[in-house]
Amino acid sequence: EVGALKNRTEKIKLPLIDNILKSNEEHALRLLNLIHATKAKKVLFCGVTFKENVDDFRDSPLLKIAKKLSKSNDIKVKVLDYKKVTSKLNLKTTSMDNVLKLDEFDLLILGPYKLDDKTIKQVKRKNKTVIDLLWHKEYQTLSKNSNYLRYN
Repeated sequence: EVGALKNRTEKIKLPLIDNILKSNEEHALRLLNLIHATKAKKVLFCGVTFKENVDDFRDSPLLKIAKKLSKSNDIKVKVLDYKKVTSKLNLKTTSMDNVLKLDEFDLLILGPYKLDDKTIKQVKRKNKTVIDLLWHKEYQTLSKNSNYLRYN
């Protein structure tokens, strides 16, 4: 992880590492602004780790954004992730059964947690707002919706 590398080499100037960290912060701010621009009141993060099916969320930008949004009185935030992750979070979490009801969110952030095809089809049918962080293999299915935003 870039932050850990920076911390281990505090006494050495590493302009490339500094620029990577700055770029990462700017991407997180851009995503946060995009979320606010949707005016969503209920946001569901599908995964907050760095990749699918891992429990390492140290310095996760998605987790930082979820926590920042959850401090807002206007926005309700929930996380759908693997049990080994959700059991360690200090955020409200949800289950796939609740997600299938589609009343859990008005904005879906597609991260590293993989939704099944049935859920993707329901999200598409209900035309929910989606910000795809390019994690879902079937993004073409959703991309035909008017409320689909591809973050890249």
